[in-house]
Amino acid sequence: MATDDVFLADFSIEDPSGASTFGLAFQQQIDSSPSVVETDDLAEVLESELSDLIRNMISVEFWHPAIRVRKVSGNPVPMSERMVGANVGLAAGAGLPSNCALNLGLIQAKFSQKSNGRIFIAGVPEGNTTIGIVKPGYSDGPWKAFADRLPLAFDSISDTGRWFAGVISAKVLNAAPPAKDWEGAFAFITDSIRNPALAIQRRRTTKVFGTSTT
Repeated sequence: MATDDVFLADFSIEDPSGASTFGLAFQQQIDSSPSVVETDDLAEVLESELSDLIRNMISVEFWHPAIRVRKVSGNPVPMSERMVGANVGLAAGAGLPSNCALNLGLIQAKFSQKSNGRIFIAGVPEGNTTIGIVKPGYSDGPWKAFADRLPLAFDSISDTGRWFAGVISAKVLNAAPPAKDWEGAFAFITDSIRNPALAIQRRRTTKVFGTSTT
């Protein structure tokens, strides 16, 4: 383990027609203790800090069953897959099809903003949109709460670990194959775009992981 190590977290979102995920990157700033598996430590705090915020954004027809965390730089540790306890969406109303996702822009100061920092979150309630536009009550409420949390530190619940969320530049990461410079490709999230839009994803579903508690 070492500070500056990079981790990737996938957040699953499902509905009866299929599954999707969105991902965030994290860089370690304070090590977990040697007796703790770092991926487990990070997965625990992500469930505590982000899962309810995700549930507030997604329709009651969707659920957020699991978080999967991988360490991609530094000394390897096993992947962690954490099942989310209460996982059903909390936003009232029918959800848009899972290929119609919320397009969120994450702001950072290291790389071009044009081609970096986009994540897509499925499960948007149809009633919170109008012809592809997200209504202010939604973007100023559930989305803002999620966006405001991302630039802040993620501190371990039961140990010493601390992480910050960031953006990975694919251009920098793949500049010298087969080597991957994860630390050099990482940029801390400083803010988020406040007017999220809807986007149609070409690849609609992903492999399901996690189990609903509906």
